[in-house]
Amino acid sequence: MLVVTAQEMRQLDRLTIEKYGVPSLTLMERAGEGVVKALLDRFRTALKGGVLVVAGKGNNGGDGLVVARHLKKKKNPVRSGFTGTKRRSLTRRG
Repeated sequence: MLVVTAQEMRQLDRLTIEKYGVPSLTLMERAGEGVVKALLDRFRTALKGGVLVVAGKGNNGGDGLVVARHLKKKKNPVRSGFTGTKRRSLTRRG
């Protein structure tokens, strides 16, 4: 396993998106799927009792929501919470 700093991860993400043309949403999906696989490998029985995913704003929050969705898809009870004080629209207004 490769361990990188937050700054190195941002650089790797940018390189993957810009040089190799992988959409950022694809990276988010792959990250979420990887987290769910690791959770199931290690905590499969405990997950059946339920999971609380607390997501913040930004890309990491998006990753958290992907994790929640994939856990729910695999029949694990999931609740999600959000942090942050500023409400933002997901649509761009002209």
